[in-house]
Formats: sequence, C-alpha cells, structure tokens
Amino acid sequence: MAAFTSCSNTKVLWENFRSEQYDARLQWAFPPASHSINQQGGLVVQTAGETDYWERTHYGFRNQNGHFLHLPGLRGDFCMASTVSTQPQQRFDQAGLMVWISKSCWLKTSVEYGGPGRPSQLGVVVTNCGYSDWSTMDFPDAMQLALRVRREGSDYIVEACIPQDSYSPAAAAAGSSSSGSSLPIRVGSGTVGSPASEWTQLRICHLMEDVSPAGVGKDGLENVEFGLQLQAACEALPLSGVAAGLYACSPKPGGGFQAQFDRLHIVSGRLPGHMKLFKPNCGWLNHLAPYLLSPLFGVPAGAYRLHHVLMHHVEDNAWGWDLSSTEGFRRDSLAGFVFYWLRFLLVSGIELPLYALRRSRHSHAATAAAAMAGGWLLTAVLWQRCAVATFYTLLLPYLVSSFALMFGNWSQHIFVDPDAPRDDYKLTYNCLACSDNPKTYNDGYHVIHHANSRLHWSEMPAAFVQQLELHDAKDALAFKGIGFFDVGLAVFTGRLGWLADRIVPCGPKQAARSRQEWVQLLQHRLQPVTRVKVA
Repeated sequence: MAAFTSCSNTKVLWENFRSEQYDARLQWAFPPASHSINQQGGLVVQTAGETDYWERTHYGFRNQNGHFLHLPGLRGDFCMASTVSTQPQQRFDQAGLMVWISKSCWLKTSVEYGGPGRPSQLGVVVTNCGYSDWSTMDFPDAMQLALRVRREGSDYIVEACIPQDSYSPAAAAAGSSSSGSSLPIRVGSGTVGSPASEWTQLRICHLMEDVSPAGVGKDGLENVEFGLQLQAACEALPLSGVAAGLYACSPKPGGGFQAQFDRLHIVSGRLPGHMKLFKPNCGWLNHLAPYLLSPLFGVPAGAYRLHHVLMHHVEDNAWGWDLSSTEGFRRDSLAGFVFYWLRFLLVSGIELPLYALRRSRHSHAATAAAAMAGGWLLTAVLWQRCAVATFYTLLLPYLVSSFALMFGNWSQHIFVDPDAPRDDYKLTYNCLACSDNPKTYNDGYHVIHHANSRLHWSEMPAAFVQQLELHDAKDALAFKGIGFFDVGLAVFTGRLGWLADRIVPCGPKQAARSRQEWVQLLQHRLQPVTRVKVA
C-alpha cells in the first residue's frame, strides 16, 4: 500500500458532500441557479448562462462571474483534489477546480465541452496581471475526471487522471474514437494524496501575485516586493491568503448544465514521495499480505484496504456510510457492542462490496467480493479435508481478530461529540505514554491519525506537540498511561471518574476543568449521534 514516507500534511478540508450542511467555511462567489446533495453523496450544481472566468487575451472580453465554492484564507503549501462529472449542453460548459489570488491573478482547470462534432478540451487557464492564457488537450466526452492542484511556494502543479473506479475501457474507446485520439491521461485512484505516478501533469505555472508570507517562492523577499508592486499595477484586490475550491460555469447565453462534484479535499504541505514495500519488478509480492497472509491473522482476503483506508478514513466514522461507525450506538451499552461485532463478523463480506458500489468504486467492489468469496470458498474446501486444522488456522483467528478489531475500533471511537461528530478532534482521542504505542506504530495518537491518516507513525508525537493549542481549543481528549482497550473496559464498567483522572490537559482551557466537569464531558460524548443523514 502506498504511504507517505515523510509528511507533515494535515487535513484542511475534507468535504464529501453527504449532507446539505456541508463545511461552514466554504463560501459561494456568484452562487449557482441551484445546488443540492444527491442521495449517493455529491454536490450537484446547476449553472446559469453567461457565466465565465476569462481576462482579455485573444477574445477581448473580461468576465468573472462563474459559480465558485471556495475555502478562503489558505496559506502555505497545500494540495487540493476533487472528482467531477458533467452533463454539458452548450459549447464551453465547464466545471473543475480554481485557485484565486485576485481579480487579475488566478487559475482554473476543467474540461470544456467542445459542442457537437468537436472534441472537448481538458486544460488549464492561468491569469497573470489581468491576461489569461489557455493550454488544452483533446479529451473524450462524458468521462468522469479527477483533478488536483498542488501549491508549492508561489508555484502550482495542475494534474488530472481518470478515476479507476469509473474507468471503462469500452467507454474510453468509444470516447477516444469520437475525438480521433487515444486516451490522453492516466488512470489512477484520484485521491488527494495518491502518488504523482497516477496523475498526468497538465501544467506547472507561477501566479505572480501569490506573495503570502507562508507561500513565498524561491526568490524570497524579492518575490514579495515584486509581487506587491505587481498587485498595485494590476489593481488587484487586497491579498488575504489564497482562495481555492470548485467552480462551474456556462459562458453561452441561455446556457446552463449540471455538474457533480463527489468531494473536495484539501491537505496542507507538499506532496512527498510514495513507495511500496517491493519494487515494480517484484510488485506481485505487494499482494501477498492483503490477499494470502491476512486470513492467517483473521482478516478476510482483500478486505483491509477497502475497509480501513478507503472507507473508514474517508467516511470518518459517519453513520450510514462507514460500516464500522459507532455514532448511532449508546457506546456504554454492551448489547450495542455485541450487535456491532456480530454485524461485522457475519455480513461484512456482503456490506463492504455493496458500500464500494454505492461510492462508485466498482473495481474495488469487484476485487473485494472476489477475494472474500474466494477466501471463504477455500475455507469450505479445507474444512472438508481437515476440519480441525481449518478451524485453528483460519476460523479461530477470524473469530478472535474480528472481536479484537471491532472492540478496538469501538473503543477508539467511544467518545464522539454528538454536537460535532465530523470533527476529527472530537470523534476519537489520543493515548499518551502508553505501552501499546511502540508495538502499534503510535496508533495511540489517534486524533493525529484521523486528522492526517498518511502521516508517518514516527512523526505523530511531534505533530501532537505542535497541535496542543488546537487540541485545547477543540477539547480533544488525551489519556496518559492507558490504551484503547483500557478505555473501552473502563466505559463498560462505569469507571468514568477513573478515566477523568488520566486525562492530560492540552492547554489552559482544559486545565481549568474540574474532575466532575471532565466526567460530564465524557458522559456527553457517549450519547448516540441522532443528527445524522443516512443515505
């Protein structure tokens, strides 16, 4: 499995558009005719006609009124990704990602519909000092597209790929033949942190007015001084960080179409290198652990990556999507936990592929279904040959591991703030100075792990120290000298006072809280989350 080798990335925005109440920090510039959340998750935007972003070059006109859902005030390096699908109606209908510095300095990337008989154009528009330029390539119509923009200093890398879960060779061939070209970009996972090898680079560019102190490029202070002069010359808007997000528009009069964005993910920092355990010439060995060895440790073949990496960390314990969510339960209820464990034990092999289908991860659904079905079929065959050996090597490990894994996850997400269940700092807690941490790659830093699941385990303690102020402000929990199983057992046995005695205050706000106030907070976070949207 690909992983960051060294990274200080933190989730800045992790919006999957499952509810009409999406992240309150997102703001509309020129709201669309209408927008909604569909049942499968995803933001559907209905554009208005005569909307566009362009400045002067070649065409002569100036227009800056496209529908732009953005996160303002971004500083420093970041990486932003989304997946978009469209139903264009008129030429130049477009939807994608946008970065905004000022009215005279911005970039956008999207597929622009070419109209009947014309190829659509996948490209990037870069505007500096009030003049836009446009780089393009032919692209098949009606294909889902993943887009990513990386900010490094004042430079930007724009990338695209076709999500592998929506990729159909037959559809790609049909689209390619209609445009007279072969498939122009790579097929990849399309996730914000996936390796650069999965993406096709569309453009490297510099935004001349990007002079935020945290985003200074290679020229240092000289770049800042030049940029400030350029802002004045171009009558730029005051700089208060970068705005980045989704955009859609229909330049033609009377136009309008639907675009759907499946997510908007933004993480801080630069994209570091990725590596797998084995090199490409021995790449088949990377499949040994998840498909052949895992059943010996009680984990069904092909289940781990889909369940933990692609579901649990993407859905973030959300009820109705994350199959291992604890939100809907009274989490000090033993009966609730037994039901939770039995559900995983008996039906996860069915629910997990179905989840992948709901999220349009068709290849993952097929792989997981085939691997798990094959694993259980092999178990049945081996049972006929030698029931005792099969029980001790495959069935008993599954019983033990499923219980341990589910009790562990239940305990990790036993304290969830019902008022902010989507907040990574309030849906789990940290275990500090715990004897389990050296054995579990610092899994005790679970708030840190959920805030950035790709952070290398060796960097988690430092990240915790760096975020103490944020932990204090958000009332994130940290226990000292105990592990997740200790916390779970203490809750089931009613020892909240014992847990309160082991809480480590992360700052002055938490330090002022009394023991009884801590107990009350723990009791509050055991309440079921009732304000959830089950799609």
